Amino acid sequence: MSSRIITPPDNYFTANSYLIINAQDEHIDTLVLWLKTVPETYDIHLWHLYMPDTEIWALQAVLKTTVVLINNEFIDYMSSAMRKQLSRINPVLFGKGTKYKEVIHYFLTNRP
Repeated sequence: MSSRIITPPDNYFTANSYLIINAQDEHIDTLVLWLKTVPETYDIHLWHLYMPDTEIWALQAVLKTTVVLINNEFIDYMSSAMRKQLSRINPVLFGKGTKYKEVIHYFLTNRP
C-alpha cells in the first residue's frame, strides 16, 4: 500500500498517522519524493493556518494522529484554540532553531 497525503476535509487515522502543521511547499515536495522511495506506508495529514475554514478539522486531527509536527516559524500566528490544543500533546517542532531543520529530517531519523 502506498502512503497517503490527506488534507481537509478528509481524514484517515491509523496507527501510522501524522499531522504536519504549517509546512512550506518545498518541505511537502521533498517529503512526497521521499515517500515514493520507502516501503513503509504513512498517512500524512497536512494543515496550514492559512487554509480557510479548516481549523476545526486540525483541532480534531491533533488528537487523532500518532505524531504532530509543527513548523515553529508560524506558531505565534496560530489561534489561541490551536495553541491550547497543541499544549495538551508533545508536538515535534521543525524549522529554524530546532532539532529538525526540515520536516523530512524527522522522518529520516524516526522511521517505524
